Amino acid sequence: MIQRKQSLYLLAALILLISSFLTPLATLIGSDGSSFIVSLKALYNIEIESIAGNIFKSAQIISILIAVLLIITIFAYRKRLVQIKLCSYSILLLILQTVLITFALFFAKTSLNYLVSYNITIIFPLISAVMVYLASKSIKKDEELVRSLDRLR
Repeated sequence: MIQRKQSLYLLAALILLISSFLTPLATLIGSDGSSFIVSLKALYNIEIESIAGNIFKSAQIISILIAVLLIITIFAYRKRLVQIKLCSYSILLLILQTVLITFALFFAKTSLNYLVSYNITIIFPLISAVMVYLASKSIKKDEELVRSLDRLR
């Protein structure tokens, strides 16, 4: 299970996703010099009563859903076709999460007049999507190998 290459890709994607959930993604700097840390876990020192706050809540829910999907995908190692579908769903959700976070930070920057300072963890969901894609490719290779061996019998 965990010694397979695709399981390691999925585990790395899960670790990156959890670290992006727990660490700050960006810092919002207000016009008065106050700064606010933006994380998927919580929005510290500020309660945005706007679209950006709702978008971050949606991104939090999507992040938890992706983590659950990745855990299910890792432990569904005997059902390769199910794993491929779950990987596809995870990739779509990771891209959606990235778009939501980008839109929320852009909205905070333009409409709320904040300066945004990005951290390196902002790209972790994209790296996770690449890892899940690599896992999906490896799972497809395994499935093709198993089917070719069945054909030879």
